[in-house]
Amino acid sequence: MDEAMRLAVQMRLYDECSYEIPDPIEAQLRRNAFWSLYSSDRSACLLNSRPLQLDEFRLQTPFTTLFKTSQATPLLGSHESSHLHQIEECILQGFLKNHDVWDLGHAILFNLQLFATANIRAGEGGSINKNQQQSLSESYLRFLSSLDRIAGLIASPNTLRASSDGQLLEYQRRALWVQKASLILTYHYLCMMILDRFIASNLHCLLGLNDDPVSLKCRKVEFAHDVLELVTSVPFESLQANGESCVEKLRLVCATLLEVLQNCESVHVLERAKSHFDALLDVLSKLNSRVSEKLAVTCQS
Repeated sequence: MDEAMRLAVQMRLYDECSYEIPDPIEAQLRRNAFWSLYSSDRSACLLNSRPLQLDEFRLQTPFTTLFKTSQATPLLGSHESSHLHQIEECILQGFLKNHDVWDLGHAILFNLQLFATANIRAGEGGSINKNQQQSLSESYLRFLSSLDRIAGLIASPNTLRASSDGQLLEYQRRALWVQKASLILTYHYLCMMILDRFIASNLHCLLGLNDDPVSLKCRKVEFAHDVLELVTSVPFESLQANGESCVEKLRLVCATLLEVLQNCESVHVLERAKSHFDALLDVLSKLNSRVSEKLAVTCQS
């Protein structure tokens, strides 16, 4: 991925002017590749603690690349075929939603750290002032609404009836399931990470939560429940297709549940946490992940 990002920078794919020379199909492929790398960069930053590569501050230049132009070039064939147009538009909408979720979620976590660091350097301590709190609250509300208008076919891939060709229809549905699994798992993963960071910064009140430790742990278990509902409702192959990023997101959820199991006195919360932990651990083991073995050993110790 590092090589791909270096190449994207060398080709100035962050600059809309760089798409004027290639032919329309090549330009569309480059545009899609850039925004895919952009989201992957934020994913690697949060999942693997890697520094951002595609960042306006780092490159010291604004990103002017449009996500979608008014005359987007079809990549699945001629748009005279209405079902191909429907599928491509739906996939593009899901691609945009995935970008929005990563961008909004990363911005919240980045600004939380930025505000605290800036205040320390200004001699004001690490506390967040009221204006900064309001900014974080508004960003969080925008993040929560990021999936409000998810495309119908991504929400329910099996409702797709675009083709009479059984194999083609199954292939198209599979693509939508993979996108749905990635999109919603990313959203829940970021919800969990935002909750953890805000609790650590004693700012969970901005998320509408009180100071009761049991309530905070219960909220974490609720997020884990949402993840469990997702991974048991999508075809397993859609999780496999999302690779190690899927495993890393599930690992964080399991690690959070493990923390609850080790530091909670509520019997009800413990029972739910243990049930969800075991179920998610089973999913991880089916994904042939070494992570599941490590978590199982930790839980037993």
